[in-house]
Amino acid sequence: MRPHGATIAGVIFLGHLASGLLIAADDDDAPLRVAMQAVPLEQLKDWKFEQPKVLKFTGTLPVSDNGGQPITGRVAGDVVYVSLGQFGQKTIKAGDRWAVDVGYGEGLTERYNYKLEKAADGSLTVCSAYARLGAWNGKQFALIDVNSNGRYDDADDQIILDKTTLLKAGDELPGNSDRLTLKPTASGKELLLCKDTAFSAAMLITDTSVDGALLTWNTVRRSLRLQPVTRDPELERIGALHVKYMGKHGLGHPEDKSAADYTADGNKAGMGSVLSFGRPNAREAILGLLDTFYHRVQMLQPDLAVTGINYEDRYGAANVHNGPKRKVSWTEPFAYPPDGAIHVRPGWSGMEGPSPIPEVPKGGVGQTVTLTFPSGKKVKNGTIVLHEGGASGPSPDAWVSAPDKPAAGGAGMFPNNMNSICLIAKAPLKTGTLYVAEATAEVDGRPFKQTWSFTTDKGGGPRPPRR
Repeated sequence: MRPHGATIAGVIFLGHLASGLLIAADDDDAPLRVAMQAVPLEQLKDWKFEQPKVLKFTGTLPVSDNGGQPITGRVAGDVVYVSLGQFGQKTIKAGDRWAVDVGYGEGLTERYNYKLEKAADGSLTVCSAYARLGAWNGKQFALIDVNSNGRYDDADDQIILDKTTLLKAGDELPGNSDRLTLKPTASGKELLLCKDTAFSAAMLITDTSVDGALLTWNTVRRSLRLQPVTRDPELERIGALHVKYMGKHGLGHPEDKSAADYTADGNKAGMGSVLSFGRPNAREAILGLLDTFYHRVQMLQPDLAVTGINYEDRYGAANVHNGPKRKVSWTEPFAYPPDGAIHVRPGWSGMEGPSPIPEVPKGGVGQTVTLTFPSGKKVKNGTIVLHEGGASGPSPDAWVSAPDKPAAGGAGMFPNNMNSICLIAKAPLKTGTLYVAEATAEVDGRPFKQTWSFTTDKGGGPRPPRR
């Protein structure tokens, strides 16, 4: 018998997806976008915020140009000489503002301003000279680049609401019934007000029955723009046989033909389902499966349309392979947790069979972060880096697997890592914290990069593994 809280993945490989259409998410799920304009810090003299840090200038600014190259200048006394290549040289004196064009990815270039000053020890210093200012629904927002590094989305950067309220990226907008979460863009050109979307709604469902489990599963699928699944009575009939079998023999997919309670239908359900043990109710069984790697990807197959959900005596089963599939068109990868998600569970026990990690820490592991590609895509050199608090925040120690470097525990069953890049932090993520995920790879021979973010729930860490 497997440990309490364990899960075990189905043994049938994902098939090739046929053509058709994915379901579209409601437009209401999209974040609100607040346009932010550059303003001199002097214009915010009656606002309460932390002044940008003054940095010693040794010839290089802490930003890169729109070509990704460091912005440099030669220092001579009170003057910086900036090379403009074939256009000659620009002279900036102490007390002047240094305007630079910074690239923020996806073709976006914005003007950023530093103030050049002479320090008491004679050295030259720079600090951010501008902030970003915008308004929405009668509220004013200012973005402050506290660390003067040319970005507004770092963990120590500040969002000021109506001159006095200090907020950070990932915080909820006070006094708003829609529970909007604040997310500045790197350039500060926009402040995103992320809605309490489908994913958040899925995490807050209170119905623990099989109906609640299905609603949770489908709401998660909706947040990823995937078609819903429906319960099938026949799949639940055969699923009930296998759940009863596990109640006597323990967690596992195949049934022993020599056992008195063996049934061909129960064995079929066992081989076509993802399974769990130790969860207190049907909804938690589904959530626990979605926390994992191998189970999750199978439960989020875009063409999955019919399922059976069974739960009894702490054993759970969700059929993902025995029902007919509904044709879909799938051309782009999807991330989990999805971009802008809030109330993300910070972690889980780490127990999954086969195991995608070499060991299970006593305190559990961080929420699994996955990026799953269509089966026809060839993905090489894939990796995910997770940043705490913002795009330049610290990265938790983690295990990473990819299609060309699959997790060792499931390499025999899933030799291409289910065409997914997967990151599992070696400790639970911090609660109530914004995380930025950055995935890079070579997809069909071309460079690929995708960045997204999510915010963990404030309600506490993961349930520790029970043995």
